[in-house]
Amino acid sequence: DYMGGGFGSKFPSDKWGAVAAQLSKASGGRPVKLFLDRAIDQQIADMERIVQATRQRMIESFTAMETAQARINQQLQYLLRTFAQTT
Repeated sequence: DYMGGGFGSKFPSDKWGAVAAQLSKASGGRPVKLFLDRAIDQQIADMERIVQATRQRMIESFTAMETAQARINQQLQYLLRTFAQTT
C-alpha cells in the first residue's frame, strides 16, 4: 500500500532525505527513488502537525512574555519617576 506523488511534498528534510542522499552517493550520484508506505507517510505528517502546533504555542507564549515584560518595564519607569519626584 504505497502513496505516489511525492512532488511538492510539504515534509521537511529529515532522515528519509539523508537516506536517499546516501543511496545516491553510493550509486555514483545517480538519482534514487524512495518509497514510503502509507503508515510511515502518515506518521511523518502527524509529527509535522504536532511540531507546527508546538511552535505556534511557543510563539504565543513568547509574545505573552514580551507583553508582560513591557508592562513591568512601564510600571518600573513610573515608580522610578514617582520616587525621583518625592526625593
